[in-house]
Amino acid sequence: LFIDATKSLSELAQTFEVDGFVTLTSLLTPQFTNKLREECMGIFDGVLEWLYVKGDIAFKESYRRSLELNNECDKPLETTKSRGEKEKTITKAASKKYEYPLKVGLKNGYQELVMRSPGRYEL
Repeated sequence: LFIDATKSLSELAQTFEVDGFVTLTSLLTPQFTNKLREECMGIFDGVLEWLYVKGDIAFKESYRRSLELNNECDKPLETTKSRGEKEKTITKAASKKYEYPLKVGLKNGYQELVMRSPGRYEL
């Protein structure tokens, strides 16, 4: 959802209440966001490096291809919906899967770094 700069603050607040987010276009220049991304990735890589040096994680990359072959392609995976209902989905696993240095969730991470879903970190 892209918000027109002509919208009022109350219209933006209403959009946020309905959608849960707003996107403000032209707030930051592409050059600034690229520089900000580089700086944030440097911090992120530094945190992973520190955890690796401490021995808390097995490797310092944010992900890597698994060293094991995945022989369970198309294996049913049971998940829980928000209301406690069970559903089965079929996973289409590649011949090699990815692995991550952290497991999903706050209990498997740190206050400063958490993996919310495979490959999606919060720093």
